Amino acid sequence: GQVVRLRWEDFDLDDQALIVRPELGKSRQERAGRRIPISSYLSEMMTSWGRREGEVVNVHQSVLPKWLGRAWQLADVPEEKWQGGSAHRFRAGFETFMTTSRVRAIVIDHLLGHSMGVRHHYMGQDALFEEGREAVALLPEIGQSKVIAFDRAINTSRVP
Repeated sequence: GQVVRLRWEDFDLDDQALIVRPELGKSRQERAGRRIPISSYLSEMMTSWGRREGEVVNVHQSVLPKWLGRAWQLADVPEEKWQGGSAHRFRAGFETFMTTSRVRAIVIDHLLGHSMGVRHHYMGQDALFEEGREAVALLPEIGQSKVIAFDRAINTSRVP
């Protein structure tokens, strides 16, 4: 739901960053807003899309399940692994990939918008952003690689 409310002005494609507006947040921490890095690949891809106003993903909430199902199909994930599941499986796959890539938990939490409790007071936003930039650089380009850990993530309720 948060992704489909992202607007073009939320992205700084030159700096490869996403500015998460406070009104998109569900938790108190998310409602504070944050700036997170995006991969250079995503920035380049979005630059090629042309129009840069309004919503980035023009999908109404009511068709989101069908749209997500199509994404799973395009990723060649067997239907029995995603049918009836929520979009949180994407988040679980991302967290699993980052964890198995040895990215620190505080950086993963920042990228995903998880509550970090008191920890976020002790680590500056700039340091989290730079470490996050290194983390998103690990992501494979779309269609270039299948992430084995992703399969594990959608078959477990909690990422190790």
